[in-house]
Amino acid sequence: MNSLNLTYQSALAQHQAGDVAQAEGLYNEVLANDPGHMDAIFNLAVLLASQNRTNEAIPLYELV
Repeated sequence: MNSLNLTYQSALAQHQAGDVAQAEGLYNEVLANDPGHMDAIFNLAVLLASQNRTNEAIPLYELV
């Protein structure tokens, strides 16, 4: 598994554990290296929506 996949897996684990701040940072790190990473885009949108940050989530949902 490459480092980008490890970063994504870490983001997902943090998200599932409820550490949304850490997960958001890791999702953004993945997207900085691979802007088309659909799983990271979708999960970041879910995270943002769960934080009532719909104005940030909607454009991400529109990408997937």
